[in-house]
Amino acid sequence: MKDFIYLFRGGEADPENPDTAPSTEELLLWDQWMAPLLAEDRVMGGDPLVPTGRVIRGKNSVISDGPFTEGKEMVGGYFLFKAHDLKEAVALSKNCPILQTADGTVEIREVHQL
Repeated sequence: MKDFIYLFRGGEADPENPDTAPSTEELLLWDQWMAPLLAEDRVMGGDPLVPTGRVIRGKNSVISDGPFTEGKEMVGGYFLFKAHDLKEAVALSKNCPILQTADGTVEIREVHQL
C-alpha cells in the first residue's frame, strides 16, 4: 500500500469561535466515514488545523502572518492514510462529509517516499 494525504478545504471551524464548531450530526458523519479506514488500520493521522499561522518566504525567510486566502481555499485539515493506488484513494473520498455538508473540496496527494 501507498501513503496518501487528503487536504480538506472549506468548512473550517475556528477554535476561537464556538459558533463555527461542527454540529453533532456533522461529527457523526466524520466518525462513520473514517470508521472503515480505522478498522482496517489504514489511518496514520489527521486533524483539523487552526486557521491562523505564519508564512515564511524566500531566501531571506521573510515571516508574515497568514495564510491569507479565501475561506473556501484555506486548508482546514488533513488526513493521512493508506490506499493501494490513487484510484482507490479517490473512491474512498466519495462519501467524505466535507463534500456533503460544507461544499468543500478534498485534494488527494500521494506521499512521495524518499
